[in-house]
Amino acid sequence: MAAVQKLQDEATCSICLEYFKAPVSIHCGHNFCRACINQYWGESKPNFSCPQCRETAQQRNFRPNRELANMVELVKQLKLQAGKEPGGERVCEKHREPLKLFCEEDQSPICVVCDRSKAHRDHPVIPIEEAAQEYKEQIWTQLQTLKEEKEKLLKYRQAEEGKSQEYLEKTDVERRKIISEIQQLRQFLEEQERLLLAQLGGLDKEIVKMQNENVTKLSLEISHLSELISEMEGKCQQPASEFLKDIRSILSRCEKGKAQAVGESLSKLENRIGDFSEKRIVLEMILREFKDTLVFELEVKGSQFLAKEMENVGEKVNVTLDPDTAHPKLVLSEDWKHVKYGDAWQDLPHNPKRFDSSLCVLGCEGFTSGRRYWDLEVGEGGGWAVGVAKESVKRKGPVKYSPEEGICAVALRRGEYWALTSPEEIPLSLSWVPQRIRVSLDYEEGQVAFFDADRKSLIFHYLMASFTEERVFPFFWVVGKMSWLRLAPSEMRFQSHVSNRHFPLKGHSHVRVAPPGILHSPERMSSTEPNLAAASAEHATPASGNLWPSTFQQRKPKPNTCRPRRWVHCNPARATYPVRGTEPHSAQGATPQPTKRDNFYSWPDFLKRYK
Repeated sequence: MAAVQKLQDEATCSICLEYFKAPVSIHCGHNFCRACINQYWGESKPNFSCPQCRETAQQRNFRPNRELANMVELVKQLKLQAGKEPGGERVCEKHREPLKLFCEEDQSPICVVCDRSKAHRDHPVIPIEEAAQEYKEQIWTQLQTLKEEKEKLLKYRQAEEGKSQEYLEKTDVERRKIISEIQQLRQFLEEQERLLLAQLGGLDKEIVKMQNENVTKLSLEISHLSELISEMEGKCQQPASEFLKDIRSILSRCEKGKAQAVGESLSKLENRIGDFSEKRIVLEMILREFKDTLVFELEVKGSQFLAKEMENVGEKVNVTLDPDTAHPKLVLSEDWKHVKYGDAWQDLPHNPKRFDSSLCVLGCEGFTSGRRYWDLEVGEGGGWAVGVAKESVKRKGPVKYSPEEGICAVALRRGEYWALTSPEEIPLSLSWVPQRIRVSLDYEEGQVAFFDADRKSLIFHYLMASFTEERVFPFFWVVGKMSWLRLAPSEMRFQSHVSNRHFPLKGHSHVRVAPPGILHSPERMSSTEPNLAAASAEHATPASGNLWPSTFQQRKPKPNTCRPRRWVHCNPARATYPVRGTEPHSAQGATPQPTKRDNFYSWPDFLKRYK
């Protein structure tokens, strides 16, 4: 250490007391920093004296000392290595003094020279050992907390592993039970199948045996008749006296020679085949009833589970549309709750957040944690997609709708429903038309679920979405003239007694007329509903930007027009059971009228007929 200290002294400028910077040698042989000696001499001195030995010279005379510069670099490296050795005392890289103080303002160790410098002169400073002890206590406290948290997590993991194993054992038991029950049912059906087929096999043998017997019998009868016919033809050629001899006997033989009927035995076989047809019809009815009952009960249990899941989808959020992201062909309502497709391209200001190619718009609210959900109404025509999108989703140029591109969504396109997965999209075989969809986001679990909010039925579930601590926004896409999406209904609204559609009133910028085929009949229109034409004049506003004006359309009511009834096939030979979710809909006070349409009955008529 003494040798290192001596080298440090040799590498130190006697003017600035720091390591040489661009060292130079003057006329007497001493070395200084170029900047230090220039500043010391100045420009007005006639004689240039050495700051160390005071020897003078008539003119400036110094030369660069490259060997000393290289030595300074070596000394710096040796000092740094000595400070990094275990137990070695760190020194200030600038002043080469031990780091004995701690600057609380800059949160860094300093030396006594740094403490008196301008950089730290006004900062609170404490001894480095005291600071270390204080922070050690804080670290120790945090360490204890972290250890306790680790123990909790270890116990939780152990408990979760135990629960998971228990659940796996339960599912294995249920699996074996299901397999056993299905095998028993399959065995029973196979036995019944073998029994019925054996009976049919016996009937086949009887049919073949009876056919052979009848063929033999008929062959004998044909031979006998042929002989009788030949004899009778010969008799007819005889003279009258000879012809009339034994005529009664001959006629009696003709009567006896007529073929005896064999249809009685065949009718017995036909009756037996009819018995089997009846058994087959009964079997079909029982199996159909069994399948319908089984599917219905399983669907009920599944719906009850999904209903509980929907109650636990997290916090409901009030989502609004972000006009800064909306494509120029999308038209938004003034309350940012309703979006539809517009024909005209709007001249909107450039915005890096705006979609310029794909007909998309995002919600204003972004999420980075928690479980949340929102509901929206969807149109039955055109095309749409709803879901979530990452903040980094592509805005310029065509957008690929897939989880890899940051979008998890379901869509309606060309009358078919799809989950926008990759590498291939998944078709959704929905037996109904969803009108209100609930989007559920679980950020931490990376899950996005889509429900039919009215039926409480699961539509699709993304299980392995990865958001990587990135904000996630509600995502919407619409295309086509009949396409529209609407978020949470407005507070002020009136409701049609027939179509059950909600119409905004004052303070809102749009009214959506009921779809074609769902019109207001005079007898079903409430007298308290406002006049649409008057409301149109009162609330009309000019369109601007992504907004559309208030447009109230008054449609001519048609007599006896109401919501289409649900029809159930009631042909006795093809009777089916009603499907859940098709309850009859009628206005208050309306008496159901039995209507028949080619072996189809309306729900009220069906219930009365098959109650």
